Amino acid sequence: MVSDSRKPPLIASILVRQGALREDQLQPFLEEQRKDFEEWGHTVRIGEMLVEAGLITTMQLQRALEEQANYRSRMENVRWTARQLGEASRQGDTARLEKHFREAFEFACGQGYYDEFREGFFAGEGRWEDWQRLKSGTPAPEAPAAEPTPAPVQPRREEPIAVQTESNLVIIRPRSELNSETVPTLRQVVETAQQRGRKWLILDLSAHKDIPVSALGCLIDLETKARAAGGSLVVVRPARPIPRGWVKAELARFEFVCSSLREAEAYLKVRQSSAQ
Repeated sequence: MVSDSRKPPLIASILVRQGALREDQLQPFLEEQRKDFEEWGHTVRIGEMLVEAGLITTMQLQRALEEQANYRSRMENVRWTARQLGEASRQGDTARLEKHFREAFEFACGQGYYDEFREGFFAGEGRWEDWQRLKSGTPAPEAPAAEPTPAPVQPRREEPIAVQTESNLVIIRPRSELNSETVPTLRQVVETAQQRGRKWLILDLSAHKDIPVSALGCLIDLETKARAAGGSLVVVRPARPIPRGWVKAELARFEFVCSSLREAEAYLKVRQSSAQ
């Protein structure tokens, strides 16, 4: 299975490329997806189907999701850069275009993002004559010196994961559902806290609807490392019941899963006292 290089790669094609399974093993699941979509208008994600069938592990799915997230992140960066160059073209900022366009354009083409770069440039209302000239490498005609246009100030983005420190406890709250974009960030936040000597961690998922299959491998890995470091990672589970029974079985591998933040804090305080 070969995916179009100009589109985000399918999880299935990434798993095949990583050697997690063979291409012929995918066909029954792809056919099942197609039938479900035709009959119901929606279907289960291919990665979750493969995990439930036992063809891949949650860790293999997590690695594939992280690769897809990295691909999409690079693609969005290409679009954003091209849009800024398109705005410079609209404003007549020739100096900025001459300095940055060629390098950005060659990078985008080398990564297979030509269409995304072109789309971003014209989304920024870039001029057609600038696009044609810069793409071919023709230098700009001489023009009177002008005051440079300042780059637009980007709005400050809210951090996707909130971190709160209380005494010796660190409470981590993902602001959005766990998915291929937030799980790598969650891993980084937890590992940073551990590197700073914070061993007692609470992952508060009480505001979430569910714990997706794609996040289980990461959670189990982080909890195992916390115990190995002499600490603990406690999960406050979603308030709603978790629908998949085997997900509950995976969570049972944790040292402790609780139903409220107060219960988690009380448990860790007892653990801290016994560790002293």
